[in-house]
Amino acid sequence: MRILVQKGFFTSKIGLTILGVIFAIFLAIGGVFTYYYMKYSRMIDARLSGNVLQNTTQIFSAPNTFRQVKRGAPMI
Repeated sequence: MRILVQKGFFTSKIGLTILGVIFAIFLAIGGVFTYYYMKYSRMIDARLSGNVLQNTTQIFSAPNTFRQVKRGAPMI
């Protein structure tokens, strides 16, 4: 079985170059997407498993207390 391709734009050097560049762009976009997908999926898995912020009692503490001063009273 033979496949016949008619001569046209996509069989010329310019057409093949454009197709190659488009393929390279899609390949690069796919690689970047896969990288960030894996990065954030690992981050979400770590948070769901409880490995992040295990010691949360140090984060939430009582606020500083301030003295109430009456108006007109001297500050010490």
